Order: sequence, then structure tokens, then C-alpha cells
Amino acid sequence: MVEISMSGSGEGPGASQRPGLLDQLIWADGAYAGALLQWVAQLRRCNPLRMEIIKRKKGLNGFQLLPHRWKVERTFAWLGRHRRMSKDYEKLPQTGEALVHVIMIGLMLRRHAATSRRSCSGRFRPSGQRASGRWGTCRLGFKHPLILDATGCRANLVSIACSQLIRTLDARSRQFTRPQVEQVLRGEDSSPLRDELQYWRSAPLDRALVHAALLHKDDHDAPLRDELVARLKAAGLQPDGRDLDASLERLELGYVLIRGEGGRLRIPVPLLAWLVQEEGDLAEALADDIAEYQRGRAAGATGG
Repeated sequence: MVEISMSGSGEGPGASQRPGLLDQLIWADGAYAGALLQWVAQLRRCNPLRMEIIKRKKGLNGFQLLPHRWKVERTFAWLGRHRRMSKDYEKLPQTGEALVHVIMIGLMLRRHAATSRRSCSGRFRPSGQRASGRWGTCRLGFKHPLILDATGCRANLVSIACSQLIRTLDARSRQFTRPQVEQVLRGEDSSPLRDELQYWRSAPLDRALVHAALLHKDDHDAPLRDELVARLKAAGLQPDGRDLDASLERLELGYVLIRGEGGRLRIPVPLLAWLVQEEGDLAEALADDIAEYQRGRAAGATGG
């Protein structure tokens, strides 16, 4: 459980708002001796909870070695090894919480799973660094090639995949198998990875471009912009130039369809491409997207 609060909010009140923080034994700093201590006392009626407040000894000045305090400082040291967490760069506390989760997932996987020793250094191309989700994935310590390849080294997808993979391990397991990794990546219809990869589907022209790019790749290589437009025209769609530019920009910012070498448009996350292809016939999906886009244009023209 991770909670990061604003610097002016204090420690005690913020912690007492997160019931997931409590398990069985809680060690807390002296600042938590107020609201949190009272709340734990109330929860003892239905939970076997114990709470110990680690306080400084009275009458002693200067540095004091406090019990269990080193465990907290050690965790801060682990986090500080990652450049993004070496300073408080984040505007929102929720961003810091997410980064702590990602880092600790990597730490747990190094301990509980026999991961590949293949280094992923050099896998990050300068053109791909624009995607903020790809920050320092190599620094997580988790280097399983199948997950890194399938997710395109996107940190948010790696984080979700690792979290789901940990759930497949029992308390005695110290390694995971390739079938376990594949099951996590492919998942079920409601799996967290599938849900995470649904964000780009709201606009029919966006979907049409992705389906057209996959159709073109089946016949040739990744398409150029002109080749993608030609594929849409062959399917019966003449998109408005401004709509096309806006759609391509959305897809590139969302890291769904980006410009690669030679200006060719490619899908950088193989798992996304696989999931789209798994849904059914790409040509039929493209035809549905075009029909929806044209209906929207006709309705807009009528309304104007």
C-alpha cells in the first residue's frame, strides 16, 4: 500500500483515510499517534490489528537509532536509485504513487522470479523517448524479453503485466514459465492489459487508420502516410484533411501509430496489434469504421 500526501497535509490524517494501509502489525512514526491510532483501536473489533508507535527516547538529544526506522530509510534508498524518484519532480501525488508501484514491482520480481539476464540496454530509440510511459524501464530490474517485446517497453504496460504475473505465483514459487507469461499477456476479455489498451478506440477514423495499417502490413511493410490514405480510398473513404491530421496526431501522442524509419507508420506495441487482429476480420472492421465516420460527417453537415 502506497500513499503520498501533499507536504502541508501532515501525516496522521492522511493515513487514516486509507483502510488498505492496515494489515496485522503496523509500525508508525510518532506523527501517527493521533487519528490513526484511534482508528486502529476502532478496527480491532473485527480485525486482529496491532500498532506500535516508534518514539524517540525522552531526555536524549541528537541522533537516535530508532527500531525499524532503518527499514523505511532503506526503502527510500531503493527508490532513490531511480533517477525519476531521486527528487520530487511530480506535480500530483498520484504520479509519485504510481512510480513507487512500478519500482517496487521490479524489486519484487527480482526477488521472487528467475528472470532472464538479458540486458535491455540499447532497446530505447531516441525517437521513442517522447513517450513518457517509457521512462527508465531498464532501471526496474525486470528484463523478461517476452514482456518487454510484447509491450514495446511501455512502463505502464510492463507494470500491469508484472503485477498480474506476480498473482500467478504461489508463496513457494521462485520462477515463472513462458506459458504463465503468455497467459498474462493474452489474458481474458476483461484483463487489465486489454482494458489499458482500449483508450484509443473512441474515434472511428482513429480505428480505421489502425485497421488500415494492419491490413497494409499483411501485404507489405509498414505503410507511408500516402499509402495509408490510398488504402482508405480503396475502401471507400476520402477523409477530410484536417480530420486525418488530427487523427494521426492523436494516435502518435497515444503511442498507437507512430512514424518510424523512412516515415513509415507502425504500431510500436505488438500486443496492441495482436489484440486488434484477434477481434476478427480487419477488412470488415475497417468497413464498419468507415461507415460510422461517414455517418458522423453527414450528421454534422446536416446539423450545420
